[in-house]
Amino acid sequence: MIIDTVEISNLGLWENLFLKFDKSINIIQGENGVGKTTLLALLYSLFHDSGIIKFTNKNQEAYICMNLHDSKEKLVLKKVYKKGQSGYFVSSFADIKKIARMEENKVFIFSGEFLDYDCQLNTKMIKNAMKLLKNVDMERYFSLAYEGVYMSQGQQSVIQILNLLYLIPSNSILLLDAPFAKVDSKIRNNLIEVMKRLKDVQIILTTTITEETEENVIYLIMQIPAHPTTHSAKN
Repeated sequence: MIIDTVEISNLGLWENLFLKFDKSINIIQGENGVGKTTLLALLYSLFHDSGIIKFTNKNQEAYICMNLHDSKEKLVLKKVYKKGQSGYFVSSFADIKKIARMEENKVFIFSGEFLDYDCQLNTKMIKNAMKLLKNVDMERYFSLAYEGVYMSQGQQSVIQILNLLYLIPSNSILLLDAPFAKVDSKIRNNLIEVMKRLKDVQIILTTTITEETEENVIYLIMQIPAHPTTHSAKN
């Protein structure tokens, strides 16, 4: 599955927000407090109604609308929040059947906080990371020496991220919140290159503002009420 566009109205920090995504990797940058994590949670809530998002304004209608596609068909998912309740809006019986066929188990969300301090990694994770690097021809950019001892936070983060990318099935959507908090800019750029080389996986991740110019960046800013905001990935 690939997310093409998302429109958000009166949810999170936004009165009106429109986003266009690339089919490969999308980097959402912004200062603290602009809603990067909330945005990922909203996207995830369309696939998994797990209570990850709470809509508290019972007097105001809000919605999130997503256009996505896979190799067979296009689909519009719209979730409406009204009077403290939420539900999917569908325009036809055909849309209901499409939603029923949707593989929501191929949408994943992870936070950078899962990269635990002083985590002793196992050999299987190392092997998975090395297999991934070989698959995408990036072995020469990483040093993954492992002797069964505690590793630095940076090395832990790299192996955790690579292992996660290796385990993600094809035709999936991966939402990553602040995965690069514990690595330097060189490693960060190498990890982004690994992600770009993955096939059939769309990645949407968040980072703080950096001085480097990158492709497929969506810049989030604090929205001023009553002024619609449109952003898209830079190609």
